[in-house]
Amino acid sequence: MRLINHVLIIFIFSCNYAFSQQVSIDNSIPLQDLIENNLADGCVEISNVSSTINGNVNSLSSFGAFQRGGSNFPLSNGIVISTGNAASGGNNVNDNDLSEGSISWGTDPDIETFLGVNNTVNATSIEFDFIALSDLVQFNYILASEEYFANYPCNSSDGFVFLIKESTSLGPYTNIALIPGTSSPVTVNNIHDEILGQCDPINDQYFDGLYLGDTNYNGRTQVLTAGTNVTPNVQYHVKLIVADHGGNTPDPQVDTAIFIEASTFTELELGEDISTCSGNVTLNGEIQNPLATYVWLRDDVIIPNETNPTLNTSISGLHKVQISINGVTCTLEDAVNVTIDTELTTNPIPAFQACDSDGDNEGLFDLSNKDNDVINAIQNLPLNYTIRYYLLSTDARNNPSNNITGPITSPARTIYVRVEDVNTGCLIYGDFELVVNSFPSVSQPSDIDECDNDDIPDNRTVIDLTQKDSEITAGQNNLYVTYHYSQIDADSGNNVFSYRRLRELK
Repeated sequence: MRLINHVLIIFIFSCNYAFSQQVSIDNSIPLQDLIENNLADGCVEISNVSSTINGNVNSLSSFGAFQRGGSNFPLSNGIVISTGNAASGGNNVNDNDLSEGSISWGTDPDIETFLGVNNTVNATSIEFDFIALSDLVQFNYILASEEYFANYPCNSSDGFVFLIKESTSLGPYTNIALIPGTSSPVTVNNIHDEILGQCDPINDQYFDGLYLGDTNYNGRTQVLTAGTNVTPNVQYHVKLIVADHGGNTPDPQVDTAIFIEASTFTELELGEDISTCSGNVTLNGEIQNPLATYVWLRDDVIIPNETNPTLNTSISGLHKVQISINGVTCTLEDAVNVTIDTELTTNPIPAFQACDSDGDNEGLFDLSNKDNDVINAIQNLPLNYTIRYYLLSTDARNNPSNNITGPITSPARTIYVRVEDVNTGCLIYGDFELVVNSFPSVSQPSDIDECDNDDIPDNRTVIDLTQKDSEITAGQNNLYVTYHYSQIDADSGNNVFSYRRLRELK
């Protein structure tokens, strides 16, 4: 055996933040109750709920109901469908890999058809029928996975499909769980950030991040919405399927789950709240059902003579539409806040984080890097606009030329934002915090000596650098270590470069 040495380790740290509380997951709810009470709103008539493929073969309950509780999880409550024990995804912090289920827990061939892969395993498939009252059904969901680790996203197609067709149809299903604006299914391989040196980012605008802390999965997507047009008063059949994909051979290790928000499997959507400088807005409640009758309300008072599917309003307030269907006892209902004003406010803008590298309690901030966050915080972005940043709220409102024009070095403080519609003069104001984080306190680790004990005597072997994490961080569990090393081959003298990249804890 040959000793491998001459390894230079450089460790780099990122400022980061504490874990939040976890979602709670109850996997003891009977399937019929789970779907009827936690998935759809009261007007969706659901029947014939079944699951022929799930974790029961391994004595695991692979579906359940989740509650956000005190965590920062983006969805408040709903159902979770997993390739392992559903309850393992939350409740208590589990730092071990979630890899539950054996090869005996099989799959559903429909998910392989729509993901375009073979060798899936540990599938959970839930089916049901529903009768549509409108021309639209949709739902919000998140894919979370242990496959968001190392280079796994480059190869793993753990994924989810939402299959739908008319119950009487002999034709194929349609998968409506797609990456927005594409025909690509939702898989780990289709939504991930860059894996340095391994694979480029794919649809990373829909990737929310790693180690977010409110579930036990390594990473997750942002909230995605699936929807499709249907024919009112017609029964449809649905299959929800999630499965593991191991590559060339079935591999039950490393679990994935789908979180579907409660009551978003719905048939009426007026949209997000509206704030606008326009003189009026048009709300559309059309559901294309000839048996529908419409009533519009403002601040819970019926608006006289407004019985059309659409409403044009120039008055601010909470606007609601109530839709009755002849022969059906329930009423479809949705509401939207309308604010018509010449001065608007952004939605909350995330804080701007920086590290205090020299201990002076200040950080370097290039405010132009916040433009995208400001844009995302404006509900109705003007066609032509300017974004300016200010140290004082009074300057943002009264001295627009006194704006910040370049990078600044600053302690923690509030920054004020002024967005102006160039065409109309409408003004949108907001603010966000500059946060200066202390630089981590770390320790120099001891050397690692390993033997070349594999079958190839080439002065190389696998070294797990993570064994040094706790020594470097002195047990501080809010730090992540990134390694860069140069290994000198004892025979040839050639430099061999490798790396291990980890995200900072958000």
